[in-house]
Amino acid sequence: MGIQEIQNNPAYHISYNPAFLIVRQEDDYMFYNSINHKAFRLNAIEFELLNLLYTYEDQDYVFSLFEGDIKTEVVRIAEVIEDLEILNLEYQYDSGCDNVVDVNPPSTFYIHLTNNCNLSCSYCYNQEWRKNGRKALSYNDWGVIVSKIIPLAKTIVLTGGEFLLVSFAPKLLKIIKERNPQVIIEGLSNGCLDYSIDYIQESLNYIDKITLSCDSLNESDERIGFNKSQFLANVSLLTSRFPEMKIAIATTITTKNYMSIDEIKILCETYGLEWKKTAVCPSSPKDTTLMVELDKQVDNAKNMRLHLSKTKAWLSKQMRCGAAKTVCSIDAMGNVYPCQTLHYEEFFMGNLLVSEIKELKYIADSSNVIPSVDDLMPCKICKVKYICGGGCFANRFAYNKTGRYSGLFCPIRYENSLSMLLSLDNRG
Repeated sequence: MGIQEIQNNPAYHISYNPAFLIVRQEDDYMFYNSINHKAFRLNAIEFELLNLLYTYEDQDYVFSLFEGDIKTEVVRIAEVIEDLEILNLEYQYDSGCDNVVDVNPPSTFYIHLTNNCNLSCSYCYNQEWRKNGRKALSYNDWGVIVSKIIPLAKTIVLTGGEFLLVSFAPKLLKIIKERNPQVIIEGLSNGCLDYSIDYIQESLNYIDKITLSCDSLNESDERIGFNKSQFLANVSLLTSRFPEMKIAIATTITTKNYMSIDEIKILCETYGLEWKKTAVCPSSPKDTTLMVELDKQVDNAKNMRLHLSKTKAWLSKQMRCGAAKTVCSIDAMGNVYPCQTLHYEEFFMGNLLVSEIKELKYIADSSNVIPSVDDLMPCKICKVKYICGGGCFANRFAYNKTGRYSGLFCPIRYENSLSMLLSLDNRG
């Protein structure tokens, strides 16, 4: 697949406008107006006409360059271009594009049922939480909390630590399903407990989806306590006893496991599991040694375009993520934070043992914890800002403790945004 980004090409005056992103893909041109988040797949003739209309800003003159049936078709295409406002550079606010951040209160809740874990991973994101030594909440405490979120929840994600270590998990899950049968319950587990234990089996009966964390099947890796045989036995048990359950494996790719993840890929293919792959996000400059070389990540992103399925549905404008708007996270003490990776004192929203959801910070006052890409430099001048959405604020905060822009993640986000753009086929 030939893909060429067109910038500052003398043959196309339109390519000098910094508001436009133009990519040639075989015989088509993907044209993206970054001001109004409008994308169109054009054939060569349509793109040439677009360039003429942009260059001369005079339809009558452009029409005079053609005769007969060709002129008739040119007039028709020009009318479509005008109707769709492809070249319109006046910003048009569309409240429907970014309503993801206006949802209030959230409908997805992460519940960290415990800080305890049966593994000790060197890269665990909640190591600090596990050091606080606070007494875990009781079943009654969690009953108070879930009673407040059940009426609002569309999705509840149980995590920890390892949530399946909690013996009263089945009772809590049963209450959730009885009070809100439509709620989707997802579990995030390391997959290394014995899933044949009775109370774990009972817990699994209430779970709609489970995601097993597995960065490597190597028992000598940095997951102290990982048991490959138990993990594989659990995958087999889940697929055989819970055929309706959606099962996924989540892998964080680092320099340490980059060359050995094929074994996980084969496992997913064998059992028909979803495989979620993410690149490691360093929490400090020294942790960048864990990142797979950026040029390899960019090459992989480009290669993935060969396998992208086409879609006619254009993605909504991404202004900021839905932290504290569509989602929030509850730690093992009942404290609430904007998302599962923003458990920092600076973003404390309140505690659900003593407060109602409507009283929580960012919900009570409708403020936004995450800045918009229209407010953040250099996002505001980036062509793909409404596709990228500025990336993960939590990753930036973990890295520099301010949440300010970090160019560390931009190359791969740009390539991924371009891939999303090129997957669009909306000619119809």
